[in-house]
Amino acid sequence: MSAAAGQIGQPRTFPGGQLGLPGSLRPVGYTQAAGGYAQPANAAARAAARAAAREAAAAAAAEAAEEAAEAAKGGEAAQAAAECCDEAEEGLPRRGSEPEAARPREAIARLQRMGASVVQPPAAARDGDLPSEMSWDSLAGAGEVKQLVEEVLVLPLAHPEAFAAVRAGTRAFDKDRPAALLFYGPPGTGKTTAAKIAAAQAGLPLVYVPLETVLSKWFGQAEQQLAALFDHCNDLGRCVLFVDELDALAGSRERDIDDASRRVLSVLLRRLDGMEAKSQTTLVGATNRRADLDAALLSRFDVRVPFPAPDADGRAQIFGLYARHLPAEARSVLGEAAPGLSGRDILDICRQAERRWVVLKLKGEVSDSEPELPPLPVYEAALRSRLESSDDAKDDDAARKRGAQRGSIARLGERRRISPTSLGPSSVGAWTLRPFVVVGSFCEGKVTDPPPPPRSTQ
Repeated sequence: MSAAAGQIGQPRTFPGGQLGLPGSLRPVGYTQAAGGYAQPANAAARAAARAAAREAAAAAAAEAAEEAAEAAKGGEAAQAAAECCDEAEEGLPRRGSEPEAARPREAIARLQRMGASVVQPPAAARDGDLPSEMSWDSLAGAGEVKQLVEEVLVLPLAHPEAFAAVRAGTRAFDKDRPAALLFYGPPGTGKTTAAKIAAAQAGLPLVYVPLETVLSKWFGQAEQQLAALFDHCNDLGRCVLFVDELDALAGSRERDIDDASRRVLSVLLRRLDGMEAKSQTTLVGATNRRADLDAALLSRFDVRVPFPAPDADGRAQIFGLYARHLPAEARSVLGEAAPGLSGRDILDICRQAERRWVVLKLKGEVSDSEPELPPLPVYEAALRSRLESSDDAKDDDAARKRGAQRGSIARLGERRRISPTSLGPSSVGAWTLRPFVVVGSFCEGKVTDPPPPPRSTQ
């Protein structure tokens, strides 16, 4: 037997060949392997580079751990450094093998790589001294909502032992706190702000997830990223997971939705209340369209908190938050004159009034005797401008709807004379429909008689 034939994977007729090819016909970039198989040279170089990088990283980590062990004077610190040294010598650690103290840091790094934002609670939250933007004072005009969120979310997260003691005497099992809450209401009513304040008040990190973090154009990747998101939050420990625009992520199956949305909804249902549910994460979902959510998903939410549009007193309180220099009577006047506006709308009005006042001062159109801050008439002008733009937007929507109705009626009236076959005119089915004439909300049409069949010349 020849030496070439004795090699593994080498054919007898092609000595020196690779994969059944003669040596002169080997693909470009392939090299002779020890076992007789073809391997690309650049792939082998990349594999060697990765192995060298891993060895260098492990060596650097081992050296740093040895230095920490030598510098440490306590027995526990030296033991921990020695363990890190052993782990570094074995190579890079796998997911789940890191110490318990390092798991939250690793989870935060993974969440940030996914595109999620992790907002840590301020250090003063433990003492109850929070900054103004993290207190309930920053959410004006929603007294009942604040009380409800504090009862169902903040207190169960801040004092779990008290709720567990009561649950132990009433139920043999089940959770001590809500695992999922739904915030629903019109846009700009403070749903996102309430989630931030609740997490800060409870002293827990808030994980904010944009939709683009979960959704993907690749098949099967969206549900994998959603499952990985819940896993990382569980590794982080007790936290609040906030998902905005929940209706865009998991719509109702009663409507026509694609298979990817169905799979994402299935993962969400299992993670909220199923075999894969975790007790460390509290989900807070927010939506402006509660009717578009799936019925099974709605049943998974323990508590549903409505965020209605503020009334006149609530709007006056919001004006007091963004225009605190105005007297109470002026704020009440503005609140009465702003029906249907949300807190975000009022904030935009106050910003517009401030910009207008600064422009007037820069142009010299304001005398020196005027106050430094914008007075009530400037806010009233900005409010009128906002209300007029809202009315114009409503008129545009109504005009678009009327235009769509006219277009559908016109398309119905554009039917032409048809023939059932291509062999010639026939007395069966040949008809002509004149265009519709719109009178109010009714339509009138007239169908002409079919033409007589041609006479035979025979």
